[in-house]
Amino acid sequence: MMHTLTKNWWLLGLYGVVDAIISVIYFMIYDAGADATPIGGWYPTVVLLSRLSVAAGVLAIAAGIWRSADGISWLLVLNGLAFSAYGLIPILFKGPLSFRPFALLIVVMSMSFGVLALAIARTMRHRGHGADKWLFGLAGAASVGFASVFLALANGWIPMERRPFHFSFFLWLCLFFGFSAICMLGLSPQLRRLGLSRSDPGEILSPRGQRRQLRNSSGGNRNAALERGSLHGNGISAGRQALQINGDGLFGFALRLFQNVTCLWQPGNAGTNATYPRSGACS
Repeated sequence: MMHTLTKNWWLLGLYGVVDAIISVIYFMIYDAGADATPIGGWYPTVVLLSRLSVAAGVLAIAAGIWRSADGISWLLVLNGLAFSAYGLIPILFKGPLSFRPFALLIVVMSMSFGVLALAIARTMRHRGHGADKWLFGLAGAASVGFASVFLALANGWIPMERRPFHFSFFLWLCLFFGFSAICMLGLSPQLRRLGLSRSDPGEILSPRGQRRQLRNSSGGNRNAALERGSLHGNGISAGRQALQINGDGLFGFALRLFQNVTCLWQPGNAGTNATYPRSGACS
């Protein structure tokens, strides 16, 4: 998962830019007041926000699955699916809409990003990056806090006026998407820097990467064992050859010694003075 995020850091940066644009639009709507009407009516503004939301969702899904040789970031994919649904609801459903479905989708987006940021912070702790650990940890904790706030707004736990869509909701949407933009624009350079140093010894691999590393190490162990066996066999053959040469030398020495002894004590003709003619082998 970490390799996927570090490779697609620029997609997360674009995601943050789109979030910033959405936050600015919501702030302009809130700042204009409840009685103001955008130029051209509400429909073009709603369509623009919906298209931007779908674009941000597609960027999140692409960042989670593109070049994912070491594992797909399913939390980021879930974030992108919820963001895309957030943008499609105003286009597909005609008529009045309440704040509840949008708030629940924001809860999914906040929780998915919060858990992802906390998982990255845990990985940073194993890799020894103290500053990055705290940065990702604070972003994850704040995102979980936003999820709790929007869950309370969706269920009416925060007392507000009884109406389908309160105008102050635009302020909450502005704050959330502004926070998301800050997180993405701030964390994407950190992911890029981590990608440049992903060969650190404390790197956490995905299960697929761990299996690949295990296969490579097993292949290296097998090759090393074969090399050791070959060297051992060559050593045994060399030892046998040395023993054979030494055996031939000892046998030859004993044979030559026996021949010399037999030549010295070979008897001559009986009754004569001892003459000791040499045999042909002794000549």
